[in-house]
Amino acid sequence: MIDFQAVLMAAGRGSRLAELLSPDCPKYLLPVGNLPMIYYPLCALKRAGFRDVIVIVPNSNRYKIDETLSEKVGIRIEYVPVPASEDDLGTVESLRLVRDKLKKDVFVVSCDLVTDFDLGRLAEVHRTNNSTLTALFAPMSPTLKESPVPGSRGKPKLEKDIVGLEPKTDRLVLFNSEADFEEIVSVRRSVLRRHPVIGVRSDLVDAHAYVLSRWLLPWLVANKNIMTVKGELVPLVTKLQFHADPLKQQKYQKRDDDDDLPETSIFRFVPKPPELGPIESCYTLRQDEAEPIRCFGVVARDEFLVRANTTAGYVEANRKAHQLDTTMFSQVAVGRFDNVMGDQVSLGEKANVRQSVIGARCRIGAKATVQSSVLMDDTCVGDGASVVGSVLCGTLEVGQGSQLQNCVVCHKKNLPSGVRHANEVLGSFVEL
Repeated sequence: MIDFQAVLMAAGRGSRLAELLSPDCPKYLLPVGNLPMIYYPLCALKRAGFRDVIVIVPNSNRYKIDETLSEKVGIRIEYVPVPASEDDLGTVESLRLVRDKLKKDVFVVSCDLVTDFDLGRLAEVHRTNNSTLTALFAPMSPTLKESPVPGSRGKPKLEKDIVGLEPKTDRLVLFNSEADFEEIVSVRRSVLRRHPVIGVRSDLVDAHAYVLSRWLLPWLVANKNIMTVKGELVPLVTKLQFHADPLKQQKYQKRDDDDDLPETSIFRFVPKPPELGPIESCYTLRQDEAEPIRCFGVVARDEFLVRANTTAGYVEANRKAHQLDTTMFSQVAVGRFDNVMGDQVSLGEKANVRQSVIGARCRIGAKATVQSSVLMDDTCVGDGASVVGSVLCGTLEVGQGSQLQNCVVCHKKNLPSGVRHANEVLGSFVEL
């Protein structure tokens, strides 16, 4: 992947996963299918042809880096910790942090993307269309919408986006959070004249995988008020692609008066088209000169794609871990009944484990039931206990005969025998 550089965003605190985290387990190391969450986007980048990746991590977790990841995945990793004074940077702020390392178009991927989608397709769309910004989307999982969330009552409250794509070209015409719109989604007439057919959808998940043209970086440096890629950069650039270059009064004029533009104008940073001959310049208008800013979107259709950035998404990723391509994720050992079992797991006599992810060194007691649950490393479920639809965050014990339904048990929280809990977060946690 010689035309691009990859940046993997892993500096987020994971505020929507707070009850699952601990000082010893930051978000990017949270296990999914018994593998660190960050392993999945690293593998996806490796499959797309990347040999190197810059990984931005929290300063507070710089000593918890798994140095064996690079060898396991087969990709060179440069870890960049954010400054201690800025331990909660937005994604655009993180890009500014490494801007001097970026010399090519930038592939930006979040650490919570769990997918077997070929990211090379995203790069190809970006390259073929000389795109300014290219984003990846996927249909929202039906089970994610309908399944209860451990630790709460009811179904998940999912954030929705309004995505408008031109079917024939994959041009991204409209993008914003549903909360930013009122009852009516309006589109300018000038946009409709250029793109008369737009498919508008609210059932797509933004995968937090983007390709950005290199020239956007100096513009982002000049616009320090832009903090995030998904929430601010993508909606803004999607709108700006339909704004006229203020210095182009006639189509054959060259844009050489950048000093007349405001310092923060995106048109100061748009690459100038190559020089044309005097006759050719009067009659030829290149597509990238007519539309110097262009956004595109790619929709993953049949591939596995989940964002594990919420408790609901995390459970969904673990629930479907057995569907992953085993040639890509050779470390995932799928057991009977759609279970993913770690090393040194002990099952008691007549223990019943189904559709669950069981971490290393877990012990399931005799006649105990574990169903549709995630048990992190070193969890003990006592004899006759029942754990259904729950997440047990490791190094803990559930007493004999206890019953847990749709719960989250925080790290190192032991439960006595014979207790019953449903739809609760048990134990204490500290937001990192």
